[in-house]
Amino acid sequence: MRFKTGFGPTATVLWDTDWAPERKSAAMRELPSGSSVSLLLDMSKKRDDQAVLADLNALLGSALRQLGTWPRRDLHFLRANLPVLQAQQHLRAVENAVTAAVRPCDTGGVPPQKKTPAGKTRVIAFNYKTGQRDVRKSTEFDHALFFADQARALKLGLRVLTTEGGRQDLLKDDVFKGLDPQWTIVDQVASEWAEDSVEHLQSGEVAVLEEFNATALRAGLVAGRQARWAALLDATYVNDVFDPIGSKQWVPEGLLVVAGRTREMVESALERQHRRARHLRFYAEGGNLIVGENAAGETIALVGRDSIAATAGEYLFVGDNPVLALIAEDLGIAVQRVIPVEQPGKFHLDMGLLFVGKGVVLLNDSRAQLEEAEARLTTYPNDASRRHAAKLRLQCGLEDLAARDLAAGGLTVHRHKLESGTVYNFFNGELVADERDQVHYLTNGTSTEAVMKSFVTLLVNELKVAVAVHTSPVGAAEHSLESQGGVGCRIKGAPGPH
Repeated sequence: MRFKTGFGPTATVLWDTDWAPERKSAAMRELPSGSSVSLLLDMSKKRDDQAVLADLNALLGSALRQLGTWPRRDLHFLRANLPVLQAQQHLRAVENAVTAAVRPCDTGGVPPQKKTPAGKTRVIAFNYKTGQRDVRKSTEFDHALFFADQARALKLGLRVLTTEGGRQDLLKDDVFKGLDPQWTIVDQVASEWAEDSVEHLQSGEVAVLEEFNATALRAGLVAGRQARWAALLDATYVNDVFDPIGSKQWVPEGLLVVAGRTREMVESALERQHRRARHLRFYAEGGNLIVGENAAGETIALVGRDSIAATAGEYLFVGDNPVLALIAEDLGIAVQRVIPVEQPGKFHLDMGLLFVGKGVVLLNDSRAQLEEAEARLTTYPNDASRRHAAKLRLQCGLEDLAARDLAAGGLTVHRHKLESGTVYNFFNGELVADERDQVHYLTNGTSTEAVMKSFVTLLVNELKVAVAVHTSPVGAAEHSLESQGGVGCRIKGAPGPH
C-alpha cells in the first residue's frame, strides 16, 4: 500500500509497504519529523492491514529513537496525536523530549532597551498598518501624525515598518516633513502593536519571539491562572474567566503574537536588509516584559506571570524556576533580577503599571471602584451588579498580588488609579529623552481633564520623572484603547542616537 503527499502526477510517494527493507530503513532516516507524524497518522487509518500495521510500528519506533533531533513544533504535533496512534504509553518519552528541546541562546545575553528614564530612549519605532488596498485607517494615521510631531519637537529618531503602499500614504501628506525616518518595507503589516512585535536589544540587534505552539502556550497560561486566581473568583463566573472568548470581558489572554505572524514579518524584513534576527526563548509579548533598573542601578526585568506560565506550558516545565533561568540567560542578568509580577487585572503589565525607574513602580488602584460596586450591589442585587462587583474583586485581587510581587522584588510601589477602560490609560506610554537628555512621557489622550491634570502633577511635579507629558489625540486614543492597546503598545523604544 502506498502513502503519498500531494495529488495527481506530481504526488510524492512517502512510503510503500512493498518496498525492500533497505529502502524502508533509508526512508525512516530521511523523512522530516513533521512528515513522519503526518505519515503515521495516515497509516493509522489503515492499521487493519497487517502490512501497514507492521510498518506503522516500525516507523513509530524509528521516530521515538530520533526524538532528540526533532524540533519542538513536531514534538508537540506527535504528543497531541499519540491517542490517535494508540501510543499513549510513549507520552513520557515525548514530553521529556519537548522539555529538552531548548535552542541555544542567541541574544548574546544582551537585554532589551530599558523602558525607564535610564534608557534615554531617543529612537521610537512604530508599525503603520493600512486597510485593504492600502486604504487609510484614521486611528493609525492619527497616531502616525502624533509620533511624527513628537519626533520633530523632541528631536527623536523614527523607524517605521509598513508596506510600500503605507509608505506612500504617509509621504503624500508630508507627515515626516523635516524628519528622516528609517523605513522597513514589508509585504504585509501583521500587527499595529510594535511593542509586542519585536525587542530592540541594547546591542542594536533585533530579537523576536521564537516559534511557539499556540495550544501549548494557552494550556500553560490557563493552568497558571487557575492555580493563582482560584481564591479570587466568584464560582458563578469561573467558566467565563477561563474561556478563550469569555475571558475578554474579564482579563483577556495575551497571546496575540503567536496568533498572528509578527515573527515571520520581522524576520522577513531583516533578511531583506541582510540582517539576522535574534530570538527570545520565552513567551513574553513586549507589554509583558519591562526592563529597567532597581534602586541600586542594576538591570532588572519585570515579567508578567501569564508569560511565565505560558512558557512553562510550551516546554512542559514543572514550576517557574526553569522559565526564570531561561529568561535570565536570554537577558544576560542574574536570575534573582527577573521579577515575576502578577497581571494587574490586565493581559499585559504595561496596561496596569508604569515602571518609572530606580526601583519605583506606579501600580493601578481600583479599590475605590470596588467599594462603589459593592454598595451598588447591596442596593441593586441584580445580575449586572453582581457581575460588575465580581470583576472588580478579581481586578483588585490581582492588583494586590502584583503589589506583593513587586515588593518581594525589592521595588517601591505607589498605588494610583491611572486607567479607566477606554476613557484613559496613563500607564501605557513611552518614556523618551530629548536632545538635552530631559525625559518626556508620551501617552494616551483623554477628554477627562481633571485626571489628566492630576497625572501630570504626579509624574512631573511630585515624582519628577519627566519634564512634560505629551498625549495622543483624544478620539484616536479612545479607538485604540477599545482595541486593547494604546500609545505604549504602538511604539517601541530603540537604542541609538538620533
